[in-house]
Amino acid sequence: SGSPSTSVERTFLAKIGAGRTAWRGLAAVFEYPLLERLAQTRQPLTLVRAGDDLWEATARARKARPDADFVEAPEYKFAVFEIAPERMAALARARFDGGLTHGE
Repeated sequence: SGSPSTSVERTFLAKIGAGRTAWRGLAAVFEYPLLERLAQTRQPLTLVRAGDDLWEATARARKARPDADFVEAPEYKFAVFEIAPERMAALARARFDGGLTHGE
């Protein structure tokens, strides 16, 4: 587990350690047709909508996969899997056990 500051520090160090061509990875992420590919998948899906900089982007995924379980977690602003590992683990267990319901 970590605090938001340690997570931000780790992210910053990873970015500066990536070197001059690090932008290529981020460019590939933004060029990938995520919503199109997401709509083509058939696996059960749970999306956690954290209150971070991907809040709006995660909302757009709802159109691509209206059958997915969406968990609203606006109280987590950054690195939700580090800040709330117990809650994220419980959501994963619920998904795998078949107990998660839409909009939990």
